[in-house]
Amino acid sequence: MLSIEDFERLRKSGVSQRAFGAGETPPEIAVPLLAVIDRILEEPGAWRAEEPRAQITAGLKSLRAGKGEDGEAVFDRLDAEIDEDERRETQ
Repeated sequence: MLSIEDFERLRKSGVSQRAFGAGETPPEIAVPLLAVIDRILEEPGAWRAEEPRAQITAGLKSLRAGKGEDGEAVFDRLDAEIDEDERRETQ
């Protein structure tokens, strides 16, 4: 992790994106940020990282078994699901 001093030095020199690009965040920034993220994830209906990971794992397993789906068909199904969700929200 970078110290706040190192981060500020990089930021002032215009290369702070290098610090973030390397996955390094000063603890003084990371701790409050993680607290906000935790609070958001505790809310009902919050996005859960496990869901897409499970879907990706299932998709890869399906592909390896030769049971792939046509990409356009998948996006048509997703569009229909989104349309249905939007229709329910407006009722």
